[in-house]
Amino acid sequence: MLAYATLKCRWLFIFLLCTGIYSQAQVKANFSATPLSGCTPLVVSFTDLSTGNPTSWKWDLGNGTISFLQNPSVTYFTPGQYNVKLIVRNAAGVDSLVKNQFITVQASPVISFVADPLTGCYPLPVQFNDLSTAGSGSIVKREWDFGDGNISSVQNPQHVYGAAGSYNVSQRITNTAGCATTLTKPQYIQINTGVKAGFTNSTPNSCNPPVTINFINQSTGTGVLNYQWDFGDGTV
Repeated sequence: MLAYATLKCRWLFIFLLCTGIYSQAQVKANFSATPLSGCTPLVVSFTDLSTGNPTSWKWDLGNGTISFLQNPSVTYFTPGQYNVKLIVRNAAGVDSLVKNQFITVQASPVISFVADPLTGCYPLPVQFNDLSTAGSGSIVKREWDFGDGNISSVQNPQHVYGAAGSYNVSQRITNTAGCATTLTKPQYIQINTGVKAGFTNSTPNSCNPPVTINFINQSTGTGVLNYQWDFGDGTV
């Protein structure tokens, strides 16, 4: 009877041991990511969905990054499609999963623009020329901010500055992939105070001509000023 009980216990031990090994051998790799697509630079978070109680993880995130975290994150700076591979292990086995073209990274627009002239006296007409490239797809939206409260959606706008000051100019470009880029050039346009004419005159002492009137120039402006008077009687 004792021998039977001992044999039974041994078989039970072997059964439990085999069952445990079999259970551990069922490790199965699986994962998800958020987001799956977007614009550069794109930050992606990966979530391990593996079954079988893995105890180690090895990720190849497709951009040269290798991670041993269970749930890693990575930033993709270069446009393209990326294959992602996960290898999981436990004491009894190993499994791997590759998802091809799993992450799609779109190129953001590259902004460039010039203006002419960059300085002068107001009112100053300035011509802006957009030299931007779309990145992915094509450009669908342009937004200009001239720094004086005025905006434009024209590709190559002309804008007139009506007051002295230093103006930041910003442009925002959006492409068909939904990617947007903004560029600001600080103090890009410099407007001088310009010229403002002004004068006063003395009051005549007599109502009978001829009389002498003194005119006092009060004009202001930058640089060397030239003057031309018209006294209204044909004399200049």
